[in-house]
Amino acid sequence: IKTIETLVEGVREDFSKRKVEILFFSEPVPSIMGDQLRLERVFANIMNNAAEAMPQGGRIEIHFISTLDSVRVTIADTGKG
Repeated sequence: IKTIETLVEGVREDFSKRKVEILFFSEPVPSIMGDQLRLERVFANIMNNAAEAMPQGGRIEIHFISTLDSVRVTIADTGKG
């Protein structure tokens, strides 16, 4: 099972070439029920869209916050818009 941390590490080198830093903030992230491939695609697309919005480089911040019955994910970037 892939984790979001593994996905981030997989794109970190490519993003660093594009001068985009990825910062990952998380408590231990619990397992999430769902279609793994689709969830990976969602996160990859969001990160790629953020990187494309920062052609001069920038920063993407990913935050996971878990409660008893849910996980909240926020992704922010320093691009325009």
